[in-house]
Amino acid sequence: LFSLGGVVACVARLGEQVHGVAAIHLKLAFGVKDRIGRCTRLALLYRGELRYCDTPDALRRLLPGAIVVIPSGEPARAQEAVARAPGVSAVRVVGDGLRALVDDPARRIPELEQALRALPGKHGPVAAGEASIEDVFVALLQSDPPAEAGAP
Repeated sequence: LFSLGGVVACVARLGEQVHGVAAIHLKLAFGVKDRIGRCTRLALLYRGELRYCDTPDALRRLLPGAIVVIPSGEPARAQEAVARAPGVSAVRVVGDGLRALVDDPARRIPELEQALRALPGKHGPVAAGEASIEDVFVALLQSDPPAEAGAP
């Protein structure tokens, strides 16, 4: 078994070589995100199965929609409202806000802002964001879930 420090060091070495494979745990360790951007190819491994392997740009093009970023003083409350909004296929809390996967940002941003105005607290403004590799991997696993063990 590898310690977290060992994994971070391994990813750092791969990034310095500007090639290799980085395995990302959904709760990324500090310092790993910076190294991922230096990799020329990334692989998504899930439960020991290689699911995707390609360049970061090619993986981003697989994202089924676009990312919008929503600053929020109460992200848990905002997450519920955003998740119920039309055209939103995924939403997750990141830091002091949300990242949502939407079908059409030009259409959904005004709708999301309107929904957030109905909530107490300060939320927004909603803006288009650049998809991170973490956004891509989460969306790909949701859109293409692995078969459960023992399933036909």
